[in-house]
Amino acid sequence: MRTRSVRRLTAVTALALASMAAAAACTSTPKPTAPNPTGTAPASAAPATAIPTPAASAVVQPVHDAPSGPGSTSPKCLGTIVHRINSGDTGPPWKPLCITVGGLLRFENLGPGGLRSSGPNKADCWYEGGVHECRLIQTGTVRFIVDRGDKSRSLSVTIAKAPSNPGPETACPRVATYTLDADRGGPPAPAICMKLGTMVRIVNFGPDGLSVSPAANVSGWYLDGERQFNLVKTGTVRFILTYPDGGTRTFVVVVIK
Repeated sequence: MRTRSVRRLTAVTALALASMAAAAACTSTPKPTAPNPTGTAPASAAPATAIPTPAASAVVQPVHDAPSGPGSTSPKCLGTIVHRINSGDTGPPWKPLCITVGGLLRFENLGPGGLRSSGPNKADCWYEGGVHECRLIQTGTVRFIVDRGDKSRSLSVTIAKAPSNPGPETACPRVATYTLDADRGGPPAPAICMKLGTMVRIVNFGPDGLSVSPAANVSGWYLDGERQFNLVKTGTVRFILTYPDGGTRTFVVVVIK
C-alpha cells in the first residue's frame, strides 16, 4: 500500500515538472540560430551607412578655349566664307572675327572712300556700287575702319590659315579655269580664291613682262599672247604684269585645297 502511494506521488511530481518546463518554453524568447559560415558575408552584415570613396575621374579640370590665331584653324573661325557687314549699323560695337585666308568681306551701304584698313598687305579691297569687297589674302590680323561722316567704327579680323580638310567654301567657288584679260585698258582684277589643281589663263599679254611669286606654286606655258598656269600648291600667288609704258598690275590668287 505504501509502495503504490510512493509510485503515484513520483508520477504526479514528474508530470508537474514537465508542465512547468513546457510553460517556460512558451514564454521565453528563442535565440536565433547561427548561420552556417560561407565565403560571402550576408547583406545584413553591411554597415547601415556607407562612406563613399571619391574616384579619380571625379576631379574636373578647367577647359580653355582653343586659340584662334593666324596659325590656327579653331572651330571658332568661320572658314573661307563671304561675310556681309552693314556699314550703316549703329548698334553695339562689332565683335572680332576669325576667317580663314581666301574669305571675303562685303561692307555694304558704304560710299567710295569710306573704308580703311590697318594692314593693306593682308587684304585686297575694291569698290563698286556702294559695296566694298575685301579678299583676305594673307594670314595675320587686319583692322577695318568704316568712316561715315564724323563717326567711325572698326572691325578686327584674324586671318587664319586654310584648313587641310576644308568644308563648304562660299568664297571660293569650284571653277576649273579663270581667265584674266590683261589688256592695258581692261577692268581691274580683284583678288580671287581658287581650288588646288585649277587653272588661270592670262590673255592679251606679250611674252615678256610677267612674273609669278612664288613661282614654285604654278606650272605654266606661253603661246600666242596667252599664258596658262596650273595651280600646283596651296598658298597666295601673285601675278605681276609689267607693261611697256612702265605701269604694273598685280593679280592675286589664294589657292586652297
